[in-house]
Amino acid sequence: MDTVSMLLTEKCSAAYDILNKDQGYLDAIGVVFDDAKVVGKGAAEACTRHLKPCANPIGGTCKQDAQVFWTEDMLADIPLLERACEAVLPADEIAPVVWLDEYLVTKSPVSYAPFLGLELKLPNILPIYVPKSCRNDADEGMILAFFSDSCEREQKHQLKECKFSM
Repeated sequence: MDTVSMLLTEKCSAAYDILNKDQGYLDAIGVVFDDAKVVGKGAAEACTRHLKPCANPIGGTCKQDAQVFWTEDMLADIPLLERACEAVLPADEIAPVVWLDEYLVTKSPVSYAPFLGLELKLPNILPIYVPKSCRNDADEGMILAFFSDSCEREQKHQLKECKFSM
């Protein structure tokens, strides 16, 4: 996670600086992110299969717990991430992973009705490592903003909105 543009507290920023310079962490988080993309696709497809009609202009809304799409092999990657973090961080920074929830609003595939789209709520979609010093409202808010902004940038042609929460 690139912390240069984030306004993290000094201790939190220092912890992420340690992680971002460690190849073991970068490799482990890359695998987890790849897993999360597969999980997100499966959860979104399952979610839209049981889409509930709604009266608002979004067009439909659904909720799907994404954690059920984490296979045993994928879940086995999470302890590898934790061990990579434990190997380089000071003992007072060690903490378990945090599961993020994702909220998405898609753009309409129908050009003449751009206000229509789908609202997807995907709890437990992404496990991330948040050092202990970062577990406060200010740092967590910046971390969530980082993931939300990244999602919106990467998916700007398909999504109206993308937000992460803990």
